[in-house]
Amino acid sequence: MWHFTLPLRPGLKSSFGIEDDVHRSAIEVDLLKHRIAPSVPTVENERADIDEFGLATAGVGVWSGSNISDCSINPTPSVRQFQRQARKQQPDLMLYDYPADEIDACTNLYATLKA
Repeated sequence: MWHFTLPLRPGLKSSFGIEDDVHRSAIEVDLLKHRIAPSVPTVENERADIDEFGLATAGVGVWSGSNISDCSINPTPSVRQFQRQARKQQPDLMLYDYPADEIDACTNLYATLKA
């Protein structure tokens, strides 16, 4: 038997997407218990999730609409829009944006996303 305790906040930053809105809260808790962060955590639960489970990262939730089955892209949000979304998050979280997913076949988007 090993006698040690993992730190509350994980050293490895993570992001795990959740597609199930019905069971979202339960899935978030299960992920957090195993030191895995939900990609866009429920804002209302962030403070408790930080204090109880060590939530360390949060996606701001500014989505372009681009994915493996949709090679179109929404206009880039303004800095002001992004800041407004970021202010909704707890200040001690590392924030990031995940604008698109699995778009390697969408060569028409490369230049837009690099800009």
